[in-house]
Amino acid sequence: MSGLDWPDHSPPTFHEIRALAEWLYEDQGVNTTALLGHKDPRSTITYKDRRGAEWIEVKV
Repeated sequence: MSGLDWPDHSPPTFHEIRALAEWLYEDQGVNTTALLGHKDPRSTITYKDRRGAEWIEVKV
């Protein structure tokens, strides 16, 4: 148990945490297919999907 409190939300799933790690390490140039232990790079594609979490720059 992490001891974190998620008052109005469900805690992130294992796969959400793993996807976040993939994004952060990929941004640093790490081979995330090897990091995640995938033999086939197609397995890593699931974790690369940012699910609309990219920043959107708004110019005013």
